[in-house]
Amino acid sequence: MAVKPWVGVVNNSVPSDYSPSANDSKAPDANLDLEFVYGYRCHDTRNNLRYLPNDHFVFHTAALGIVMDPKKNSQKFHFGHKDDIRSIAVHPDGQYVATGEVGPKPLISIWDVNTMESVATFNSELKKGVMHLEFSNSGRYLAATAMDDEHCLAVYDWNSKKKRKVVASGKGTRAVVFDICFDPQEHQVVLAAAKEVTFCKFSTGSIVPKRGTGWGKSGKRPNVLCCAYIGNQLVTGVFSGDLLVWSGTQKKSVVKAHAKKLTSIYLRKAAPGFLTGGDDGKVLIWNDKIQVQKTIDITDAAVNSFNPKVMSVCENDAGNKVLVGTRGGEVIEFTDKKSQIHLRSHSEGELWGLSCHPNQN
Repeated sequence: MAVKPWVGVVNNSVPSDYSPSANDSKAPDANLDLEFVYGYRCHDTRNNLRYLPNDHFVFHTAALGIVMDPKKNSQKFHFGHKDDIRSIAVHPDGQYVATGEVGPKPLISIWDVNTMESVATFNSELKKGVMHLEFSNSGRYLAATAMDDEHCLAVYDWNSKKKRKVVASGKGTRAVVFDICFDPQEHQVVLAAAKEVTFCKFSTGSIVPKRGTGWGKSGKRPNVLCCAYIGNQLVTGVFSGDLLVWSGTQKKSVVKAHAKKLTSIYLRKAAPGFLTGGDDGKVLIWNDKIQVQKTIDITDAAVNSFNPKVMSVCENDAGNKVLVGTRGGEVIEFTDKKSQIHLRSHSEGELWGLSCHPNQN
């Protein structure tokens, strides 16, 4: 970091009656242990807040993977990264989490949510940073996209009993990638990108990309911000707030959804269907026939959100709680009767200042 604003603060904070001591250069006889982090990365990352099977939350900020117990208001941390985490994915069984960092040779760490220790790492195929991570439905494969110009894609057989290996890697698309997902058969990875959807087969040992079609005579293509398979049918969310329904690799129909950008899609486990979140501050709960069953309004004054744009949305396994990460740096949980903000944080750039009240906690 070129700018070090704290240096001036320290130099200008020396007490007027201070006199040097021989003990100043000695190491202290105490250590600091991280207890709680007030931070949720929301300014450049989406789909990065998830429930675990015990209804604890997992998310990231700075170089930390965080598991939070909302009942005890406590946190524990994964310290496996040396640079900022940019992406996260939860294994289908809920025991493992994958996180990817930025940097010239970025690390992907797969860690156990109970021990918070790494069980597997990769850092040789992708460059500049790991933009997205996604486990396949079976949990066998992990897909990752890079932050380089070609948005390269790598697919890992991460938990093979014989040998953890790279199944396939190669160029994805020149378009900016906003989200990724596996098809149910685990033969290809879908890239939701700027003005295109790219279907990348990997079963042959190499990445074979194919662009989606069906945009119509006008040829106008929106930015595609998120994607998921509802059964065998792909649905994608776009900049206008609409939901696009696909048949194979061809766009089939358009469904009106949000009034602004549709930023997040999450498949339900407790019932057929899915959830969507948008920049309009709404969460929509859909059935598997792509019909809205319920709306959660985060713009409601009773929720008290600083910035209600939805960056991430998910539902717990029982289907009675919804967890939302907002553009205001908030982690908000919704049940049938109430909403609760479990975490508030800064939501843009670096934090450069801190001051404690002299007599209030």
